[in-house]
Amino acid sequence: MNRTQSTRQRKVRAKYLTYRIDEIPSKYSTKDQLKQCFHSDDKGYVHVNSFVPSISDFEGREHTATVQYLADGEPRLDADVENIELDKDFRGFTPLNAPSENVAADVIAVTGLGGHAFGSWVNSKGDMWLRDYLPKDLQGRARILIYGYPSALQDGNNQSSLSDYSACFMQDLMGIRSQHGIQDRPLVLIGHSLGGLIVKKALSDLKPGVLSRLPVRAILFFGTPHRGLNIKALETMVQGQENAKLIKDLEGESAALENLREGFKRIANTFKIYSFVETRTTPMVTEIDGVWQRGAHREMMVSRNSAMLDCDTETIRMVTADHSEMVKLRKGQEGPYRYIVSIIKEALQSAPEKWEDFKQGKDGEPDLPSDPSRDDRQPEHVWKRSFNKEATPDVLREDSLEPDQSNISEVQYQDEDTLPSQPPTRA
Repeated sequence: MNRTQSTRQRKVRAKYLTYRIDEIPSKYSTKDQLKQCFHSDDKGYVHVNSFVPSISDFEGREHTATVQYLADGEPRLDADVENIELDKDFRGFTPLNAPSENVAADVIAVTGLGGHAFGSWVNSKGDMWLRDYLPKDLQGRARILIYGYPSALQDGNNQSSLSDYSACFMQDLMGIRSQHGIQDRPLVLIGHSLGGLIVKKALSDLKPGVLSRLPVRAILFFGTPHRGLNIKALETMVQGQENAKLIKDLEGESAALENLREGFKRIANTFKIYSFVETRTTPMVTEIDGVWQRGAHREMMVSRNSAMLDCDTETIRMVTADHSEMVKLRKGQEGPYRYIVSIIKEALQSAPEKWEDFKQGKDGEPDLPSDPSRDDRQPEHVWKRSFNKEATPDVLREDSLEPDQSNISEVQYQDEDTLPSQPPTRA
C-alpha cells in the first residue's frame, strides 16, 4: 500500500472499487474514525458502506468494514496509520451487517467458480443486495455473511478440488460458529454455481452426528450444475493447467457429480431446498489479442435439467437472466428478490422454536417450513418438482432481470463460470 504523501488530483472512476478492511482495532470505533485513516487527498473518494463486528474477535472489540473507492489507482492510508490493511480478494467469511440482539439465523452466500465473494452479487446499479437490501428487509434478525475462496480460472497452479473447497468451507464455518451462543444458531445457505456444489459437498461429507447438530433451515441453489456445467469455453482457458481436473469434474454426468448427487440424496429431505434456474444464455469468453473477454457468442451454462435436484423438498423458480446476472439482484417487483426475502423470513420465523424441538427429539427431524408454492399469494412461476420440466409452459417463466448488455465485453467483475480472474471488485 502506497502511503506517500501527495496532493495529486485523483481521476474519478466510472465504476467504483470495493475493499474489505478486517480486524479494525477498537480505537477506530466509527465509520468516520475509519475514514480519517485515509490520505487527505483520498478521503473525498472514500465511502465506508458497512462497519460491523468482526467474526474473528469474539469479544466484539474489532470491526470489519466494506469501503468504496471512486478514484483511480488504490486508496492510500496516512503514514502514521497502523494495523489497517485493505483487501480486494474477500477470501473466507465477510460479515455484511450488524444484526439486532435477537438474531434468528445466519445467512451465508457462497460464490461460484472464478467469481468474487463480493462483486458477484452486485447489480448494474452498484447495489450489493446481500449488504444493501437484505439486512433491512429482515429487520436485523439475521447475520449475513459472504464466503470467498481462490478459484480464478487463470490460476494455473491451483490444484484445489471440490472436496478441498468444501472441506475448507465447513472448517471455516465451524470456526466462526464456535463462539458461545452461536453453535446452535440456524442457517440459511445460498450457493451460486460451484458455490452450490461446495455447500452440497460440505453437508454430504459430515458425519451423521455432526450434521444433526448443524441446523440448516433452507438452502437456495442458484444455477447450481448438479448434473454438469457447460465447460467448453472453460476447457480452453485452463488447458494444460493444474485446475483442468476441477473443470473436467464439472462436466455433464461426471463421476464426481454423480457421486455427489448420490451422497446428497441421503440427506436432501432434511432441508427445505429452493432451486433457481437460469433461462438466458450467457456470453462465452474468447481470447482476443491475448486477453480473455466476453464475446457475442452465447450458450446456456447450466441447463434446466442440471439445475434441478429431483428431491421431495425442492421448490423451483425460473429466473430470466443468464448464469452471472441471475444473482445480481435488484429490489422491486421484478426478479426473484422479494420471493427470496419471503423464503428467508419464513425460515427465520420458524427457526428458533423448531430447531429447539428438533434438538430435544420431539419430532425426530427438523420440521421444515411450509411450502411457499402452496400459498395462493405466490406467483405462478413458482412450482414444485412434479411439473414436467421439459414441457414447462411459458407462464411459469419469470419476465425479469434483464441483463445489462451495454458493455458486454468490458470486464467489471470476476463473473462465475464465464471469466478469468480480473482486477478487483468493480460495480
